[in-house]
Amino acid sequence: MPCLSTGTLSQSLLSVTVRQIVPKRFQTVNWSIVRPFRGFHSSPARHYPYPSASLHSSALDPRLLRLSTDQSVPITRAETSLLQQILPSWKASGALIPYPERVIVVQALRRCGQIIPEGRSRLPALFRFSGAEDPLLTLSSAALEEAQWWLERLSQPVSSQLSSLPPRELPLEHMEIYVDASTRGIGVTIDRRWLAWEFTQPLGNGGKFSFPQGHIGWAELIAIELALRALIAQGYSSCQVPVHVDSLEAIACFERGFSRQEEQNTAVRRIYGLQRASGILLKLIRVASQYNVADSLSLGLLPSTSRRFPALVTLPMELAGRLTAL
Repeated sequence: MPCLSTGTLSQSLLSVTVRQIVPKRFQTVNWSIVRPFRGFHSSPARHYPYPSASLHSSALDPRLLRLSTDQSVPITRAETSLLQQILPSWKASGALIPYPERVIVVQALRRCGQIIPEGRSRLPALFRFSGAEDPLLTLSSAALEEAQWWLERLSQPVSSQLSSLPPRELPLEHMEIYVDASTRGIGVTIDRRWLAWEFTQPLGNGGKFSFPQGHIGWAELIAIELALRALIAQGYSSCQVPVHVDSLEAIACFERGFSRQEEQNTAVRRIYGLQRASGILLKLIRVASQYNVADSLSLGLLPSTSRRFPALVTLPMELAGRLTAL
């Protein structure tokens, strides 16, 4: 029976692993030529051949290869320490990272996002970096920033992760939260008490980028963030609360943990950071627009001031000049 050397076995494992990661629609029939994984984009890629030798240009630990492809492999300190050893070499000035290593390491980081939810919004630039059509590539400034964040985060104890907190869910009949956003403003109701903000510059037709953060999906995420900030200002912590939202885009973006749109991604990053700091976990619930009681608030139709939410909500610096409390 033929015996494979350790080097040959590692090369074979790496080759098979890359084939598993790269979507089939980006692969040619000939296994020696691989078309690149293009991150978020699903449009057909132009042909960019990679010689089979390039698939073996990186001698990565087999444990890291399994972590990037096998969902059943647990994420332990041993695996995260492997990433801590690799990422510093990426940050070196002028470092050229080969295509297979980029794909495998970024997929491993994506797996780590399962236990580090706030890290999911620190992946979009790395996704673009791993899917670039270059056999060797240096980190972009955005990807470098995300890699640095992961390097620091992986050095912290796993026990401090948000997902390890055992939240107690407040009764649905006790905590009723509705949020909504329009091209004019944002409305929030918490236990039948209201909060509303108006954009200093209204969003344009359909919410398409006439305002710096112009997408209406961004505004819906800001509404969720402001509801969370209101709960924190009122003194809530270490609990899970339901939030009713009528935007499927905002719900999908929140649950996914990142967005292709930079401003939406920044908003998700702030939300996850607030959750981790306060221990409050948001449970988004889809509600039809006609039943969203915050809809009129987002349009500037305000009820009696006696029903205003009592706590003062402090806006982050990124929103302070763009929203005005009503």
